[in-house]
Amino acid sequence: RPAMGTRWGGVLLGKSNCRIGRLCSALLVAWLNHTGTHAAPLDLTSAGVWLADSNSITAQKALDMLLDEVEARTGVRWNVSSDASTPTIHLSIAGLGSTDVPDTPEGYRIAVDTKSVPPNVNVVGRDGRGLLYGVGRLLRELRMTRASVRLPEALDIAAAPAYPLRGHQLGYRPKVNTYDGWTVAMYEQYIRDLVVFGVNAIEFLPVQEARDYWGYQPTFFFAPRRAYGTADDFKRLVDEAHGRGIAVILDVVFAHTAITHPFNVMYEDERGSPWYGRPLGRQNQFHMPSL
Repeated sequence: RPAMGTRWGGVLLGKSNCRIGRLCSALLVAWLNHTGTHAAPLDLTSAGVWLADSNSITAQKALDMLLDEVEARTGVRWNVSSDASTPTIHLSIAGLGSTDVPDTPEGYRIAVDTKSVPPNVNVVGRDGRGLLYGVGRLLRELRMTRASVRLPEALDIAAAPAYPLRGHQLGYRPKVNTYDGWTVAMYEQYIRDLVVFGVNAIEFLPVQEARDYWGYQPTFFFAPRRAYGTADDFKRLVDEAHGRGIAVILDVVFAHTAITHPFNVMYEDERGSPWYGRPLGRQNQFHMPSL
């Protein structure tokens, strides 16, 4: 133990704080003993995955995301099975009255069941989206390297979103990594990445064909912008979001249009059309500012 008159962490010890020093010594020894005997991380490299609610589209998306993202980072493709000889990751949606999961929409709990042999991992969502976000949190907690997947054995997390709406805007910018550089598959992956961090809504900047890259000079309301691919490609993109419980919000410009829009072509003088968006921020006849 430290003697009186010695320094502990830069503090000169007297009679009273000498007792504090002895307490710190005891705590330090206890911490060192604890860390020295701490169990090794749970090895999930050969684990299986079991989905209890296979009828839920969102739950199935959660399963697919877990399998795909682990494989992409480790090369390991988990089997969808519940084999008693290997650890199993159980995915499920809590029933009414369950006390293990936060009683809040989109809440979840992740816990390692160390009593089972071998240990299992339970990911339980209050609802479909809760399960989805629970899987996203699990992916962030996993320690993944090539051909190896590990998880802290004592993991036990219960969480729920603080805000009901957690949105993110997607749109066009004249950058190398956006609209003209992204494929539909890249957009889908981006939506999946947003899910991992708890996003439940996305807003698209105007998706119609437009004269400007922002989309605020639309040329036709019923044709999706070519950057999104075909109409079926855009439907697929929306379906991918809806399948993960993500709301899709569209920014649609009805107050003004480009000069080549059919609304304006009907007029002998296109620029006299009330739908024509005046340039340089001037108002059109609907008193709405245009580009």
